[in-house]
Amino acid sequence: MSNERLSFFVVAVQAVRDGWRLEGEPGYDSRHWARPGDVFDHVLREDGSDELEVNLVVVEPSSLHAVVAGVGGNQLKSGDLLSGER
Repeated sequence: MSNERLSFFVVAVQAVRDGWRLEGEPGYDSRHWARPGDVFDHVLREDGSDELEVNLVVVEPSSLHAVVAGVGGNQLKSGDLLSGER
């Protein structure tokens, strides 16, 4: 079985209890949208600066937002692209 790439384009970030609520848009195809328990491990910056490593577990996904918890959420900003694999 091959790995599936996950992505989420961040429009806004809000700190919430035990994590961050990310407003934005999930990946290109709903079959590849993050599910609870999936992990985002990289952040690509809109400005082209260095890629960041994070460890953000999806707690609550939807087509308009995602709630994540873990390490690195405090570094997220509008225009970032989160990526991971399932």
